[in-house]
Amino acid sequence: MLVLLDENLLSKKLKKPFIDAQHSVKNVEDMGWRGIKDGEF
Repeated sequence: MLVLLDENLLSKKLKKPFIDAQHSVKNVEDMGWRGIKDGEF
């Protein structure tokens, strides 16, 4: 399963349990999307 987390601080804390469970986890910072608003791109 691929999990995409928001850019808030909580997403960094939530990432580890998903990785430990063998899931692929990215947050918006990993994707280079930090600060992008809905509808932009």
